[in-house]
Amino acid sequence: MKTYRQSRRGLIFVQIALLASSVAVIIFSSIYLVRYPMFMYLVSGIFCFGAFAYGSIFLPLSMSKTSYTISEECITKLCGVIFTKKVCLSLKSVQYVTRLSPPLSKYTGLCFIKIASQGANMRLLLLDEEDSLEIFFLIGKSIREGHYDKHRSDA
Repeated sequence: MKTYRQSRRGLIFVQIALLASSVAVIIFSSIYLVRYPMFMYLVSGIFCFGAFAYGSIFLPLSMSKTSYTISEECITKLCGVIFTKKVCLSLKSVQYVTRLSPPLSKYTGLCFIKIASQGANMRLLLLDEEDSLEIFFLIGKSIREGHYDKHRSDA
């Protein structure tokens, strides 16, 4: 049984993207809403406050409590800020696993894994590249062994 955590580089990258998008909204609102100063200040203030609250309060709290545990029987996702949510997915029911790794994910920590099973999906977000590869191969190995054993018992 091994526990994985979300990447700190992913948090920093998301915070920088939030800052850049809020600056872009402020610039566009100051260009296009100059005739309506009250609306311009309202839009700018809402986006600044939202980006600040989400990037500096909610995301770090959420990421500090999120963990993924893989045992021989199930994958467990533990997450939540105020209320803790625990999701357990049996490895026997996993049908396929998809790993999404954008360019420069080694530096940004933006690797994602989608696990599809019978009637449920689980997403593992913002993983380091090494962790995502390890999880991907562990689950892939479990899928291959499970299907091999099932076909072997039918014969």
